[in-house]
Amino acid sequence: MAEKTLNEIPRAARAIFARGMEALNHENLDYAITLLNQALEQEPGFFECRKALRTAQFRKAGDGGTGFFKKMLNRAGSSPEEVKARMALGKNPAEAMAIAEQILNGDPNSSAAHRIVVDAAKALELPRTAVLSYDTLVKNSPKDRNLAIEYARALADIGESGRAERNLMELLREMPNDGELKMALKDLSARKTMDEGGYGALEDGTGSFRDILKNKEEAISLEQEKRVQKSDDVTGRLMAEYEERLKTEPNNLKLVRSLAELFTEKKQFDRSLELYQRLKASEMGNDPSLDLAIANTIVKRYDFKIEQLNPFEADHAEQVELIKAEKLAYQTTECQKRVERYPTDLSIRFEMGALYFQAGKIG
Repeated sequence: MAEKTLNEIPRAARAIFARGMEALNHENLDYAITLLNQALEQEPGFFECRKALRTAQFRKAGDGGTGFFKKMLNRAGSSPEEVKARMALGKNPAEAMAIAEQILNGDPNSSAAHRIVVDAAKALELPRTAVLSYDTLVKNSPKDRNLAIEYARALADIGESGRAERNLMELLREMPNDGELKMALKDLSARKTMDEGGYGALEDGTGSFRDILKNKEEAISLEQEKRVQKSDDVTGRLMAEYEERLKTEPNNLKLVRSLAELFTEKKQFDRSLELYQRLKASEMGNDPSLDLAIANTIVKRYDFKIEQLNPFEADHAEQVELIKAEKLAYQTTECQKRVERYPTDLSIRFEMGALYFQAGKIG
């Protein structure tokens, strides 16, 4: 089973969803919850509907939908609904998920019900549905190391490796000596490198190094498109907000990194690199993902130089090749330094090999 969009579901389920959304918009929460559950019973993979249902459940809870005695009852032991859902999980995960949603209708913060949703979503191959429930599980247990690692892997499965890295790094700052967290962060960084570079296709024999080099160029184009689609007003507002917060939270390293990433998006590379150097001088200085972020920012600055060239100049092609050569030389030198600094990180060695290949140093 795969997650579906509004256009992919049958007309009958779409009509129920539309009525449910209308009820939600009018704050008719009980009716909205009933209709959205009905739509999900027909189409468990309809993610937009499940997200709307979660909104309705939390709004109702905010209106007093989860009482004190119900919370105490849930803490006392497993409810009959939870036991029933657990029994259904192995044979019929869609049914287990539907029962778990009935629990969440009354208590949207129920960790037991969200765990059932996660397990059922994994069985049904609904990764975004799993992440939706992981969001609440982690909120309920922010110090649970194993849960944080699970969550990070789930985020990586839906292409949100950056968010996964930031979450693990934040927890690692509170548990700096946790070896499993450090290993999970390294594995995540390696996976991010392989996914972004197209290295994963080599593992099953469907790709080649030439595909990787082609994917790098395509990734640059896609990234530029995303920049165009993103509202400059939103980015500018976030930058102003983060800069203001840094005045009162100068030691908030997560905030510093987020602001650095925003400056990179706005192509203000020098300001971005200043913030990254600030992080290098902090307790995060030995984080390999930070070195990679700095390197990627400098590479983007080279790409921006190419964008700024006048394509009508007679020597345009020569100028482009010159900057590309400078970029490749920088990437090779910088990656070699990271190989020496983190000799056991195999993802960096793989990156080094790909750069040597690109430079024609086959041996």
